[in-house]
Amino acid sequence: SIPKKSPRTDRESSDEKPRREITPPVPISLSRALQKHQQLVVLGEAGAGKSTLLQFLALYFATDGLPKTKLALTEVRVPIRIELRNYETALGDTLVKEVARTGLFDPLSSQTSQYIAFLLLKEWFAKDKVLLLLDGLDEILEVQRQAVISEAMKLAKQCRIVFTTRLAGYRVIAEPFTAYTIKPFSGSEDALPYAIGWLKSFSPELKDDEAQTKVQTLLEQMKERQGLSQVMGNALLLRLAVDHYVRHGKLAENRAELYRYYVEDIIARR
Repeated sequence: SIPKKSPRTDRESSDEKPRREITPPVPISLSRALQKHQQLVVLGEAGAGKSTLLQFLALYFATDGLPKTKLALTEVRVPIRIELRNYETALGDTLVKEVARTGLFDPLSSQTSQYIAFLLLKEWFAKDKVLLLLDGLDEILEVQRQAVISEAMKLAKQCRIVFTTRLAGYRVIAEPFTAYTIKPFSGSEDALPYAIGWLKSFSPELKDDEAQTKVQTLLEQMKERQGLSQVMGNALLLRLAVDHYVRHGKLAENRAELYRYYVEDIIARR
């Protein structure tokens, strides 16, 4: 039987505060977020696509015309992506070493390469030409995290910055930074453009209609398998599923096979 509710007095009823409905924020596109804010923090769970997002931003800004066609941005910038787990004693030193490492300075000594990198960075920052992509704020110690944030605050007047970090343990970074959380794919229609992009990256010979047909078939098969139906909401696992499909000509059996494939791929690269 259902227990009876105890009667309430008028006083109790009047003292009770009405519940306020919380309206979820309206999702916006990455291009819109970049247009509205110069400095961003991108939040997301593991595998949500934070690092992939920075990789795409680096690709867009390293390719003439793509910032305008893909992001509706007219600015020209030099993208510099830093994996913060490689952070050493100062963000400036890490930037110099990263630019020296990726520059065409092979015949030169390490010291000379870093000096050239320093001069380039000085010029780029003076002209507000840098896009600083700082990946994995959650992957460093708290004392390092505070140091990176402090240095980024100073650099924010001279460049555009995008941080990524996991939701767990995130402490709000003050203005001028604005935080956005990556929205998981809600279904196959939501995941379709992302999966098509990766399929064409792995198989560039495919035409647009062929890629779309293959991905639609792949996503339908994933929906039918209980162990893979939730993979579509996770950007990392969805990319792995597409990669596995291209390399093996078939869909992975379950999530465990995807994880094993991922580990084997990392080991092979090292």
